[in-house]
Amino acid sequence: MGLEELKGAPEERETLFRLFVGDNSDRVIEIFRAQEKGEIGIFLNWAVILFGSVWFFYRKMPFMGGLYFVIPILVFIIFPRNSVIFFLLYNPMVAGVADALFVWKARRCINRSEVMFSDQEQREAWIERKGGYSMLGLLLGVGVEGGMLLLAT
Repeated sequence: MGLEELKGAPEERETLFRLFVGDNSDRVIEIFRAQEKGEIGIFLNWAVILFGSVWFFYRKMPFMGGLYFVIPILVFIIFPRNSVIFFLLYNPMVAGVADALFVWKARRCINRSEVMFSDQEQREAWIERKGGYSMLGLLLGVGVEGGMLLLAT
């Protein structure tokens, strides 16, 4: 079993996934269901297009938020002449995979919880705490994004 595959009945997996996502899980649950069926698709996340890395920090994915900044810098350093095309396509490309990355993180967390906890109540509390969103992450993302904008000017 890979980290992406979840055990248990589909209803239980969806319930745990909803716990991880938190409020407004309906949009992301569609992606979860599609992945459960083995479908691959691109689901454009408008929040990522509008707010960039802030969304990753808000959704407790600081590593991805950091990568969001590092990748364009590396592209500019390595391919300075071709970077304009990359920059035009970068946000839509990231927005197309952001939700899939979030679903992958949820699956990973749910699988870990199964190994870590035998008590269902503890497991659900841990999943809920690991998922959702973070206001501190939101502030951190805004600070990082603002700092990058200041450095760029």
